[in-house]
Amino acid sequence: MNPNFKSKLLQVFYSLLLIPLWGLGLLQIDIANDFTRLLTFLFTAYIILFLKYKQMINKGVLLIGPTFYMVATIIIRPIDELILFPITWIYFMFIILLLFGELKLLRSHIFILFIIIAFIFKDELKEEEPSFLNFSKEYDYIRKPDLLLEYEFINYLKDTVHIDTQRKPVLIETWNETCKPCIASIKEMEDDLGSYNSFHHIYLYQSNSSKSLALDSILNYKHITDKSKIYVDANNRLLKSMGLKSYPFFIIFNSEGEMKKYFSGYKSEYKNEILNKLLNEIAKSK
Repeated sequence: MNPNFKSKLLQVFYSLLLIPLWGLGLLQIDIANDFTRLLTFLFTAYIILFLKYKQMINKGVLLIGPTFYMVATIIIRPIDELILFPITWIYFMFIILLLFGELKLLRSHIFILFIIIAFIFKDELKEEEPSFLNFSKEYDYIRKPDLLLEYEFINYLKDTVHIDTQRKPVLIETWNETCKPCIASIKEMEDDLGSYNSFHHIYLYQSNSSKSLALDSILNYKHITDKSKIYVDANNRLLKSMGLKSYPFFIIFNSEGEMKKYFSGYKSEYKNEILNKLLNEIAKSK
């Protein structure tokens, strides 16, 4: 095999290796912590500095995986969350080291440098109360009577229906079978939310862009105990009309069908905080 071609393949391999590495070390719910974040930063720096790629074309190849991941992150995450998002930090660190990594001072003190960075920004990376716990403000353009009646959904009986509030607040929780935070929320909070009869709790299935479960698989989803809570938004009309992306979304409607509050995201370690915020906002929305 041509040595030049072999070298390029190796660069592409290292570049794509960063995608699962960043996902596991920085974001994965059950794994990521301060230690894994530090290791991810150090290993990323190691790839750049110790492989000694000096030509710009080689550096460009190394950017393939990280740039793909960063673009996907920008599409999925709200812009205001990106500033303190670990992927943003490590991506810009990646670019800086590609441009200036050959400097002797930076190379000789790389481990000390990133230990200091990790220590200084530890709290920001972890966030005592993540931004997804902050409810949105109320927006006038979506606060109108009977918003829910504008949309039809498929229920567990395969009937096409409107969601009837029955004079109670409604909590809609969106989910998808590929969304790990969604599954964690379903497993950990269904019983807690189901113990209250002062509001309706609905699991609204939202298909992702690439594929969707068959209808029977959705309506009999194994992790949802009460199948009567399952509704399907066949064309994702509700979320598209509201301009919302990603999963899970928690959307609170009052008893008149007006949307009051929403937020996105779930982490097991913040279950109690999320549950309390939901219950408090639902109580205020009556």
